Amino acid sequence: MSHLNAVTLLDNLRRQADLLKVEGKLPAVALDLDGKLFNNGPRTLQIISEFLSRKCRGYGRLFVEVRKELAQRQVPYSPQDCLELFLSECRTRKPLFGLEDRHRATFINYWKSVFFTHEYQRYDLVEPGAKEFAHVLLDAGIMVIYLTGRDAPNMRHGAVDALFMNGFPVLVPNTQIVLKPDFSMSDVAFKSAALTAFDKAQVEVLAMVDNEPGIVNAAIGCGVSGVHFVRPHAPNSPPLSYKARVLDSFVINIGDEPQIQ
Repeated sequence: MSHLNAVTLLDNLRRQADLLKVEGKLPAVALDLDGKLFNNGPRTLQIISEFLSRKCRGYGRLFVEVRKELAQRQVPYSPQDCLELFLSECRTRKPLFGLEDRHRATFINYWKSVFFTHEYQRYDLVEPGAKEFAHVLLDAGIMVIYLTGRDAPNMRHGAVDALFMNGFPVLVPNTQIVLKPDFSMSDVAFKSAALTAFDKAQVEVLAMVDNEPGIVNAAIGCGVSGVHFVRPHAPNSPPLSYKARVLDSFVINIGDEPQIQ
């Protein structure tokens, strides 16, 4: 595995893209949304705040304070773990605060009912540097493919709105958003099929950027360079392939020099 900064990755992609253009091909890079371009932890925090406000009257201001503070951090991947962190932060301010077990048991169903919807995607925060990273790709003549596990029936409008309202290049030439046709479809199966669906005589996907090791590995298996974006991911994920490249941040620092590969 090789660790890259954003400058090095973009430099590598531009050089590869230039070679493909000589061959008459359109180079492309696939970017996922959740845990990559967007931090969806604040979406879960908003859901927790709403849930607790319904179950524990009189603490509305407390929940808003805790939500705003935790939104500035990397919160756990699991919604249940995120709930426990939220409750712990509440107890540091109000030691007698607690949530009955019967309410804890209903939380995950409430979370599932609203997390995967159009409306709640507006609570996601843009990952620092992500918007600029996407624009640099497009300006270099590289097609930007938003390849996401969000499903079209429940999340298409919210996903497009989130990209557009946050200044990402979308709904313009050489951009494409690809969502799962069905919620129940495996993300790995969906993204593998999407990466191999392009006509290689016309479009060649240079890289897939994802935080899930299983998807990065699958991209490599499809002949696409897999870039692992280091953020919380699903538990029990497979080990990351030794062929993967690792990216810690999208931020393009002016002083960064391309790293020797």
